Amino acid sequence: MQKEFAQLMSTFSMRASRETKLRFAYQVYDDDDDGKISREDLRRTMKTIVQDNMEEEFLEEVLDKVRSTPNSPPIQQPSP
Repeated sequence: MQKEFAQLMSTFSMRASRETKLRFAYQVYDDDDDGKISREDLRRTMKTIVQDNMEEEFLEEVLDKVRSTPNSPPIQQPSP
């Protein structure tokens, strides 16, 4: 457990590579861990952040703007 915590914290180090930081950020949004950031992944993350402080209609508008088009394909994980 301590090793995992140390690895997590090293992500925020100035010595951590840009790729390491991007992979960590990607994992935050890939809620279902399928290698893609889907609209539903974004929805769950946004709901966690705003809880009940945002109306569902407004959340949908935000998701539409973030994804550029409502039916756009999932964002693929960066290749190694």
